[in-house]
Amino acid sequence: MATGTILFDRIKRFERETHTKVDAVGGPADGAIPIAAAVAYHSHQVAEPIETFFVRKEPKGHGLKRWVEGHSTSGSRVVIVDDVRRGLVFGFLT
Repeated sequence: MATGTILFDRIKRFERETHTKVDAVGGPADGAIPIAAAVAYHSHQVAEPIETFFVRKEPKGHGLKRWVEGHSTSGSRVVIVDDVRRGLVFGFLT
């Protein structure tokens, strides 16, 4: 089973168990982008889209100069993911 599918299923289980809607999945730019993209891809395949975001190490020097790219609505409930050394960090932030 693919990472996106596994994490999407875990997010949906969390939502059912806590009666909480997750708005987005993401985390630090280097580790979170491929994981969040996999979750978002699967979520769109099953017609239950989850948005993504990532946090830069520092804001871009041009354009909007944002720290957070993608979904960044204040008060959102998000899942934080990161790919670290030999495992996956996965946590809920509500």
